[in-house]
Parts: sequence; structure tokens; C-alpha cells
Amino acid sequence: MPPRLLMTAKEAAADPARWHAFRRHGPGPGGWGITATDLAILLRLVPHSYGVPYSLFTEKITGTPLTGDSDEMARGRALEPYITARLASMRPELAVLPGALWSAGGDRDWMMATFDAFTVDCAGLGLGGTRADDLPWDIDPLDDAVYPHVRPAEYKTVHENGRDPALPGDWWGEPGTDEIPGRVAAQVYWQMAVSGCGEILVVAQHMLAWKTVIYRVTRTPAVEADITMMTEVAQAFRARLFAGDPPEPDWTPEAAWGLRTLHPMAEGEQWRCPPGLARRLRAAYRNLKAAEQRMGAVENAIGAKMGAAERAVTADPERDGRDVLVMRRGQGTARWTDREALARDYPAAFAATDRSKATDFYAAGQRWVKLGKRP
Repeated sequence: MPPRLLMTAKEAAADPARWHAFRRHGPGPGGWGITATDLAILLRLVPHSYGVPYSLFTEKITGTPLTGDSDEMARGRALEPYITARLASMRPELAVLPGALWSAGGDRDWMMATFDAFTVDCAGLGLGGTRADDLPWDIDPLDDAVYPHVRPAEYKTVHENGRDPALPGDWWGEPGTDEIPGRVAAQVYWQMAVSGCGEILVVAQHMLAWKTVIYRVTRTPAVEADITMMTEVAQAFRARLFAGDPPEPDWTPEAAWGLRTLHPMAEGEQWRCPPGLARRLRAAYRNLKAAEQRMGAVENAIGAKMGAAERAVTADPERDGRDVLVMRRGQGTARWTDREALARDYPAAFAATDRSKATDFYAAGQRWVKLGKRP
């Protein structure tokens, strides 16, 4: 069964609400869609700030997004025309076509991916002497004559000459290889499953060096095994969605957001906590306080040794013994606004600048966590 077009890039830009609805439910009524981005979250290949399984469950059930549009997302969209132009320049034998939202079609219609672009091999279409720029832009990648020659393209922006400081171990390899980070590989493999294509080009814009690099990922037996595993993970998550059975929440703030969003607070209502779970909270609180005390003691021990020095360093075993910062001493000036003085002396300015924001949080009962604690 060939893939199915759900929305073109132009349609998605014009109607983002419909695009989000497809990504949430899939194209069929009463279903739950799973995208390449969802898979990276389910496999925990992205920082928890991007989402965790519990927050993803909440987003699907309630339709409430964990985060809105970010600077990183806006930057990626702004760079798409530039990356497209660079891809076309570096690979002149390929026609670069606008991306789209596809589903896998048939009984796998719930499997979806948004593609940044599609490339078409001109020679494969019998147009070996034709410049890609001269081809009509209304070529349909799903046309029976065109589809066998289509290779989707995934665009990424990369920090630090191939290493994103926010993602430890997020390394990119040599150009032309399939040496890409695991989080990107998971997305690309899912795109292969959705599109049915045997090869995808990953076009990375290295920000610091301002260099465009093309990576090539092919559908090997090992990749096929990963696709099978990811499909099983996705199906298990969909089963939870259909059953209304959320995954176990983890420690992250994103899971806490999911809990609070899924269960709006009923003021005055009480729930009787099992003694064992209550004791776990008290033990965790005490362990946290003990860890804070140990941390303070070690910091002070280093401070006593470093004296008036600004920095304490040691040899880094992962960088040929070069110095790595252990601890530094910082000085500055703490500043704040005297709200009482501002309200008293400049009430109009205070009223015009006073801001408030509703909060929703969990807080341990102080008597319980300190119960039985000896001085």
C-alpha cells in the first residue's frame, strides 16, 4: 500500500490547526496518530524538555500542547529556504520539491510523518539532460511514475560544529555517511516506514561553521529491525490511548505538567495516601536534604583548598588530560525591586507593571516529611 498525502506544506502553513489535528488523531475517525517526533519522545531519545511519554499521552488525550512555538522551531523554518537552495546546489541532479504530511496508508494510516522536502532523481525519470530547476514544480511525488525515484529529505540545524551542548553524545559523523544522532535516526527510520522509501537524505546546517552537510541513510536489515521495534512501541502506546491507561509518570517536570493537566485540581477534595507511598516521599525528602548537605560540605572542602583562586581545575581523562573546570568562585551584585516602596511612592507605575500568573504545583507536607526528625 503506497503512502497517502494528508496535507501539502502550503496547506499545513495555512491551516496549522488542521495539521495539529492530523498529528494528534491521524486521518481516520476515532484513531490516534503517531508521528516521527512522537517516536523520539517515546524512545526517550530527546531531552525531557521536548516531552516524555506521560506528557505525550496528556497532549494526545487533552489536545493541550506541552510547549508552544519556540525560537529553535522558528529558526528552523526560517532556514528551510536556504537549506533547500543549498541542497539543490550541492546535488544538481535532484529536483527538490516541497515537503508534506504523509500517512503510511491502509491499515497503517495512523503512522505519519511531516517531510521537509522530497528529492526526485531527474535521470531516473528519463530526464538525464534536464536541469532540476527546469522541471515543473507541480511534480507529484506520489505519482506512479515519480514515486520510485523519490527520496525524502530531512533538515536539521546543528550546533557546535557537530555537537549540540544541550544533547550529550549528540554527534554527527562524516558527510555522506549515516552517522547521525540517535534521535534523528529514529525520526528518519519512522519516515522510511511511512514513505516506504529505501533512502532518506539528512541535510544538516552546522550553525557555527555555517556549513551544509548531507548525510545518507539507507534501509538496511538493521534499520528494518529498528522500524519493527519502533512500530511495536507505537502500537503499545496507542493501546494505552484507546484504553485511557497512561504510562507510569517519571521524575520530570514534563510528567508533572501532564498529571496536573490531565487532572485539574478539585479544591477541598482529599485523597488518602497509602502509608508506604507516603513513607517513600519522606525518605526521598530526607535523602535530598542529606545530598544537599554532602554537596555543600564538598564545595566547602574544595573552597578551603583553593583559597583565593577563582577556579579549581583537574585533568580531564576524556580530553587527553587537558584542564577541565571543577568549581569556580563568582562574585556579583544582587539586584531586586523594592515592591513596597514602588507601590507606595509610584502607585500608577506599580499598577501598570504588576504581573501575576496562575500556578499549579505539588508541595510536600512539611510536618510529614520532618516527622520524627531529630535535631
